[in-house]
Amino acid sequence: MTENDKPIYINNTQIENVESYVDMGQRCSTRDKNQDNEIKR
Repeated sequence: MTENDKPIYINNTQIENVESYVDMGQRCSTRDKNQDNEIKR
């Protein structure tokens, strides 16, 4: 997850770009700055 849409490659394989993910039980997002979706979850 990055703050831009530039593709990232490792060993000529493009890494998936996601809008959000869950890390240690908390939803993380660089695009959605409010916490309403995390509170609902």
